[in-house]
Amino acid sequence: MLPKQNRLKLPVKWDRRAPDIQVSNNLFKVVAKKNLQEEGPKIGFIITTKVGKSFTRNRLKRKLSELIRPKLTTLKPGIEAIWILHPGIERAKDEEISLEVDKALSKLPSQNFLK
Repeated sequence: MLPKQNRLKLPVKWDRRAPDIQVSNNLFKVVAKKNLQEEGPKIGFIITTKVGKSFTRNRLKRKLSELIRPKLTTLKPGIEAIWILHPGIERAKDEEISLEVDKALSKLPSQNFLK
């Protein structure tokens, strides 16, 4: 599980249809916005029931959290990112998920995000 200060609690005003950055692949989509009031990066997950039962969804959320946690320090402060998981990710191998997460995380801070 991500540290409490890095968990994103979505306010009503957060509109994911107008992101600052969007990274997509066949496993998930990352929608990110900047929020200059936040001190650290915030990460949230949206997993539809089409992915599987609650056991499968929670296992995927824990897996992604553990892949993202060591890289939180490399992300710029002020990033709020939602990871939207697509159906089919439950059948992907761990190595494939890890590779795609690394690619997506490398694209987030490489943008001129806070300028």
